Amino acid sequence: MEFTRREGGRVYLQIWHARRAAHSSQTGEGSIAPSVIRIRGNLRKNLSHVQPRAMTTKDFETVRKQFKQGGLNAKEAGFDGIGLHAASGYFIDLS
Repeated sequence: MEFTRREGGRVYLQIWHARRAAHSSQTGEGSIAPSVIRIRGNLRKNLSHVQPRAMTTKDFETVRKQFKQGGLNAKEAGFDGIGLHAASGYFIDLS
């Protein structure tokens, strides 16, 4: 980060929630999403997407708090800002 700043740049951290694109083999948890609609096709060659669990109101509040904490963590770690990934069907895009 020091070199980037010394050269006049800024360092941002991207925060995102994969929603139904998440897979338990990568996260250790089941995926959650606003609906139970599974993504068609495969995540990787031999790994199909899984059907997510529909989020509850409490889940939405938990994820909102996690986004906030992620921003606070980025600030504490010395990042200049954050970028919220809000495309490609991720959490903010369709929620």
